[in-house]
Amino acid sequence: SEANPRVEKLLDLAKEKNVKFTFYLSSMYLNDEQNLNLIKRMHDEGHTIGTRGDKAIDQLTASSNALYDSLWAMETKYQSIFGANERMHFYAPDKVSERNMKLANLMGYTVTFKLCNFVTDSGSRPQTYNGVVFQSSDITDDLVAQVTGYVGWGQSEEYTFKGFTK
Repeated sequence: SEANPRVEKLLDLAKEKNVKFTFYLSSMYLNDEQNLNLIKRMHDEGHTIGTRGDKAIDQLTASSNALYDSLWAMETKYQSIFGANERMHFYAPDKVSERNMKLANLMGYTVTFKLCNFVTDSGSRPQTYNGVVFQSSDITDDLVAQVTGYVGWGQSEEYTFKGFTK
């Protein structure tokens, strides 16, 4: 994957600064063998892993069975890598509906929503709030630079950084 060097930079940053992130994987990313070592590294270094679902289906119009099957196929793949007792913890749907949230709940997921742009520059200091979330469906050099700067600043202000946990 083209993003893998940037994912490695985020993982290196997390290790160096002793912080944890939550990574949401698409079915395409999870099933791409080029990503296997990075996915194992995310897991082995204690980061939280969630699913974004299958980008190949429209999560609003697909039948409940099709949505369930696509999510369960990801869980099966995940379990083939890490063992039968392992689960992805969160579901961040690309498109939200009450049905999707109920199905995710029945499958044991915690549903999270994509929240963006919580960091603003007010003069010389970033402004933030407890629970800030960086989200991007594409890990760019700019995102890596932003997260790197934010983690450095946050730690200097005695903030802690953790992945989502149940």
